[in-house]
Amino acid sequence: MLKNNPTSDRAMAAAILRFGGELHKLSLSGHDFSGRKQKGGTFIECDLRRADFSNCRLEEVQFIQCLMEGARFDKAHLNNVSLVECTAPSLSLIQAHLEKTEAVSGDLSKANFTSARLDRSSFLKLPMTRTQLTSVRMKECFIIEAALEGADLSRAEIKNSAIMKCDLSDVIYDSIRADTLMLNSACLAGWNLSGMHLPRCNFQDSDLSGTDLSGADLTQCQFTFAKMSDARLTGARAELAVFMQADLSNADLSGASLENAIFKEANLTGTNFQDASMKLAVLEQAQAINTKFCRADLSYAIGRHADLRGADLRGAKVFRLDLHGAETDMSHWDTGAKRRCLPHDPVRHIAEAYDPVIIHQQTHPSTF
Repeated sequence: MLKNNPTSDRAMAAAILRFGGELHKLSLSGHDFSGRKQKGGTFIECDLRRADFSNCRLEEVQFIQCLMEGARFDKAHLNNVSLVECTAPSLSLIQAHLEKTEAVSGDLSKANFTSARLDRSSFLKLPMTRTQLTSVRMKECFIIEAALEGADLSRAEIKNSAIMKCDLSDVIYDSIRADTLMLNSACLAGWNLSGMHLPRCNFQDSDLSGTDLSGADLTQCQFTFAKMSDARLTGARAELAVFMQADLSNADLSGASLENAIFKEANLTGTNFQDASMKLAVLEQAQAINTKFCRADLSYAIGRHADLRGADLRGAKVFRLDLHGAETDMSHWDTGAKRRCLPHDPVRHIAEAYDPVIIHQQTHPSTF
């Protein structure tokens, strides 16, 4: 149980902190630590509810199983600080700077990180429901297995970070900017991410069904195995993006910039690529049945072994489009357009079918 003599506890805390020691089960509710510079020290099972750490500089300080509801760290600088299994709903970190700081388990629901700067920090296995992360600047951070329902990430700037295995339902993300953000296996179905700055982000195995990414910057993004049926990417920038084995059936990528994008083994059935720029795009082994490529630029694209049955390529630029092994039955082309493509190469077909084991079996049957 916590001690209930606040005056003596505070005197003891001051004495112990002077030497960076451990504070056990002290009642420090509402205590004013503001402006303090503290290196080292551990708070264990202390009552720090509504304590004021504003403008503090804390380095290598640990909080273990503490009560911290309503505690304030506004404009504080936390370097290598740990919060382990702390109950800290409504914790205030407005304009704070967290560096190499971690929060593990515990409770950070309704915490306020408005305009905070988070560098190389992590938040693991804890509820962060309705947390305010507006205008936060996050770099090289990890938020893993956290409940983020109703969290507000509007105007956040996130770089080289990961948000994984989190509940993102009802998250507010207006005007968010992210660069190299990992969102693997995230459920983003139906989200409106139109016009957002999201280069180099990783959406591998995520659900983006019906998501609006029109006009978004998706340069070098990773969409391998993503579910993107009925997604809207009209006018999006997705140069060098990877859509390997993604489901883009009935998605709209009209007018998108897709130079050097990779759609290998992707499901492109009924997808709309009208007016898209797809120079040097890779469509190898893609399923593009009844897909619309009208007026798209497919110059130097690779369509080897793609299924283009029923596809519409009228008005498309197809100079040196590689159609080796592609199925083109009932596809629609401008007159003479196929002559500008690289046709099926029978010699290459033989080389692709070459199997040294089978050849050895045929020439040396006695050895098998």
